[in-house]
Amino acid sequence: MWIRVGVPKEQKEIVFDMDKIWKIEALYIRPPAEGTIGIKTTLNDGATNENVIRWYKLYVGTEVIDLPANPTSKAMQIIADIYNNAIKE
Repeated sequence: MWIRVGVPKEQKEIVFDMDKIWKIEALYIRPPAEGTIGIKTTLNDGATNENVIRWYKLYVGTEVIDLPANPTSKAMQIIADIYNNAIKE
């Protein structure tokens, strides 16, 4: 299945084959204050702080695509579903 996601910061869209994803990493970022960048935080903070943003690193073939979680995007919801439905050890 092919999905298309926007990368507003880079003013582009990316279309990629979901079958080529071999790893998904989830990072958690504290939202930036006005005029600053976000700060990476802990897994525990990401699980308990509703203001923290989940950020996905998708490994697609030989490329790494960094995308923020976006519950209003159908394409990003597919990524979130894969991540959330994965068996956890």
